[in-house]
Amino acid sequence: MDRRWYVAGGGGVCSDKQSPTTGSHHYWPRNAPPRYTPGRICATTAPGDPKLLANLWTEDAVRINPGGRVEVGRAAIRAADERTTVRHPQGQVLTYVPTIKDLRITGEWAFEWGTFNASYRDSAAAEVQKVKGTVLRVLRKQPDGTWKFARVMTQVE
Repeated sequence: MDRRWYVAGGGGVCSDKQSPTTGSHHYWPRNAPPRYTPGRICATTAPGDPKLLANLWTEDAVRINPGGRVEVGRAAIRAADERTTVRHPQGQVLTYVPTIKDLRITGEWAFEWGTFNASYRDSAAAEVQKVKGTVLRVLRKQPDGTWKFARVMTQVE
């Protein structure tokens, strides 16, 4: 499985659907931190470029992947993403639709959890695979006002 879409629980073609009941993006809470937007995450993750993806993480970030693999530090996360790209050079995330269930902000920290549905294929000729799961993310506000992922744990069903 190409796990580039795990990077932040983001990647591929992010949904821009609006909620039929509220008119707001169904996966982005109204109280989301400023400059922490689906557009920023999607624009960075859609190309699947490990260098761009690394910019979403704090220097001391920790990513806990399905199956218990742990990467500690932005450099380790980038290296893992680069290895995935080498293993699946034609891999492509087709869709990624997150639904953030709860977001709490305390000072320079934001805590969120949610679910996602995604589809991908390992090559142009490969069958499309679908996956869904749960994500728990901790973000830290940066001095320039942006938010970066400090801790991310993903579980797939």
